[in-house]
Amino acid sequence: MNVTAFEKLKNIINLYDGSIYYTPITEEIDYANCSLFTNSVSKKIILPSNKEADPFKWAIKSIETFSSENVYILIPGRMFDTTGTRHGRGGGWYDRFLSQIPKSWIRIGITDTKHFSKDILARNSWDEPMDWVIVCENESSVVFETHAR
Repeated sequence: MNVTAFEKLKNIINLYDGSIYYTPITEEIDYANCSLFTNSVSKKIILPSNKEADPFKWAIKSIETFSSENVYILIPGRMFDTTGTRHGRGGGWYDRFLSQIPKSWIRIGITDTKHFSKDILARNSWDEPMDWVIVCENESSVVFETHAR
């Protein structure tokens, strides 16, 4: 049986105990209506929209909260591609945060078609790639498994 990337990601997410979400700001996807994220995880953290917050302190808080649990992280961006490259707002907040958390935690970039590139984006050595990219358009989503890490 051929399982779609959407079904595969949904099955993975349903096995996870914890999640880390973001507070959407202008032009970032509000994931609240996405059917992939309707499961009830036992623990949840919502990262601040205030990028003055210290990403290293938030990484420590996340690690302490979840200890040894399986965690998925939703990550916004200004632009994504199918290889898991993410371009943010230029401050490096998420790259610093992601560099400190366990490598086993799944990184899910979420965007819309306007912020998705069919061309491969340049990736710098400090850029933290996504494991999955979800492109939302109206009621539907296209999911890419990136194999970037």
